[in-house]
Amino acid sequence: MKNKKAVSIVQAAVGAILLLAGLLVCSKEGMWAQFGVCIGFGAAFSVLGISNLIYGLRLSPEEREKIGKQKEIEVNDERNVRIRERTGNMVAKIMTYVLCAFILILALYGADKTVVLMAVGLLAVQFTLLIACSSYYFKKM
Repeated sequence: MKNKKAVSIVQAAVGAILLLAGLLVCSKEGMWAQFGVCIGFGAAFSVLGISNLIYGLRLSPEEREKIGKQKEIEVNDERNVRIRERTGNMVAKIMTYVLCAFILILALYGADKTVVLMAVGLLAVQFTLLIACSSYYFKKM
């Protein structure tokens, strides 16, 4: 738990530093993108760090141990593992079609050839990874 407290404190501190950097350094004219990024990430890190710290301090050690055991059981539950595998498979299939439609739209709207070729390269990488992972898991199982 001490490790989680330290991570939460560091996260809140980094968020505060980013907020201050956004307000003090990046508020000059012409640095609006940096200002937005610093403020956005700073606010998110600060809120997450503080909320994790409060949540960790609110629970007793017995409750934390009980919740940890329950999470361990749920993560390693065979049904949940299969659900995550099928979900990942379906998302990959759908994203393949989305990427193909994106490439087609880019080509039809006359986008720069470099952009279209990079998108086609991503599709080729996806198919290569599909073949490599299928081969690996076929041999492993």
